[in-house]
Amino acid sequence: MKNQVIGVILFAPKAFRSLFHVSTLKKILSVTLSFLMLVSIAYTVIETVDAEPAFASGEFNCVDSDGRTYIYQSTWSSNTLTITRGINIDDGSFSTTTIETFSTFASHSSIDEVNSLSITTDGEMFAVLKTGGGAYLYKLNYNASGAGTTSYISSVDLGSGDNNAASNYEVDSGGSTYKYIFTSKGFFNGNQKVIRINGDGSYKVITPTITNGGNGSNKAKDFAWVSNHPSGNDFVGYDSDNNDLLGAEI
Repeated sequence: MKNQVIGVILFAPKAFRSLFHVSTLKKILSVTLSFLMLVSIAYTVIETVDAEPAFASGEFNCVDSDGRTYIYQSTWSSNTLTITRGINIDDGSFSTTTIETFSTFASHSSIDEVNSLSITTDGEMFAVLKTGGGAYLYKLNYNASGAGTTSYISSVDLGSGDNNAASNYEVDSGGSTYKYIFTSKGFFNGNQKVIRINGDGSYKVITPTITNGGNGSNKAKDFAWVSNHPSGNDFVGYDSDNNDLLGAEI
């Protein structure tokens, strides 16, 4: 043990003499400057990256920069559709922000209500406008610099119905992902329609066959797709009047 300590002590002056040799100092200085330049560039990149992902053109973000999922809610009042975005933050609280408003639906006037909000995992947001007993599908386009714009999907015929609930649904088959919007009166309790969103920008309307339709409820005005739920239910809803949790399988 004594020999090892002495060896270290004798080696130390040699090491320091080598360290402070002129050529060695040049190398150290060069490496240090290179490192500082890399650090400086890294900080510049970090400071210029937005705190959260940038919105795609006309679409809404589904998650923030930390991977936390956004929740969206629509409110119709004074002929304006207001979209509120909520998220659970790290301290356990829930934060909400008004993210967009829509007050122009060019293809329709005397609007009774705009409801049935849904959003795909790509950030495409849709709602159903109701007027004169008819239901009409609109795409809601995000606008970072002002009020959002709307696009009437005239190729989608929802017929007449009091549609006030909707959700997205997606399924993988044969290597392709198929995206749908489900909408109905309450929880599958009237005018049930399925809109398939095709990759070429077109839409196809499907009227589903409902088994045990009497189990639906017009009181559960919100429902949600639950991906790969172990119970086999693809959608869940809640009837607050009867304190009843509802499930539906595709």
